[in-house]
Amino acid sequence: GLDCFSKGKNIIEKGIQKQFFEDGTYIQNSITYQRFAIQSIMLSYQFLKNSLSKNSLLKLCQVVEFFNYNIFDDDGNFPNYGPNDGAMLFNFGIADYRDLRPVTNLLSYSLKGDIYFNSHKSLIDTLFLTSFSFSHKHKKKDIEKINVKIFEKSSLFYLSLNKFSILACSTNFKNRYPSHCDGLHLDIWYNKKPVFTDSGSFEYYSKHGDEDFKSFLSTSYHNTIRLNKKDQIKKGPRFLWLTEMRSNNHCLLYTSPS
Repeated sequence: GLDCFSKGKNIIEKGIQKQFFEDGTYIQNSITYQRFAIQSIMLSYQFLKNSLSKNSLLKLCQVVEFFNYNIFDDDGNFPNYGPNDGAMLFNFGIADYRDLRPVTNLLSYSLKGDIYFNSHKSLIDTLFLTSFSFSHKHKKKDIEKINVKIFEKSSLFYLSLNKFSILACSTNFKNRYPSHCDGLHLDIWYNKKPVFTDSGSFEYYSKHGDEDFKSFLSTSYHNTIRLNKKDQIKKGPRFLWLTEMRSNNHCLLYTSPS
């Protein structure tokens, strides 16, 4: 009864407060894992929406903005920032695994009744998990982006310049060690196509043992600087790093007079 409801609400509230930052970024430094966490929250949101704290709701609203900045093309594709293994709680069969639009629509519609993408693929999650109906008139909300956007809590910088879309990872982690050794990594897309991108995580276990796993986490598999063929920080067993990574959150931009 009410006791179970209260306990469940408290668990979700604590999870939101611990895992999501004020700017909408995520403690595990992975867009794919963040999508999984949002999908988990959305399963119970219809029961909890009138009882979640204002702070939790504000954080979830910021996630919508963060997701929109990570949609780099018309099909909802996003940069391979951090681990990108098969963390997807539900998929109703018509959207691609790398399509971030369905969860963005689901979250924005649940919070404010806003729809950012009109295709059936991008609305399938919203259709199944909310009161949304194609028979009801809805106005598509425009995505508002600025050319330079900084998500300071996770040290992520987004730059739009002509046909270029760029994600820069300063990697000044305040709450946990990085999942990938990707300090100062650049993810560069041109004309909505990936040119230089993060390797992702491939798979946890392979016929080559830990070597494949460690390679995909290493500095050499990212678009960044490596000195003397060494990783930026020292690798420990499996998911652990033995040293700390720090950098200054300064973004230097040059725009030609023309």
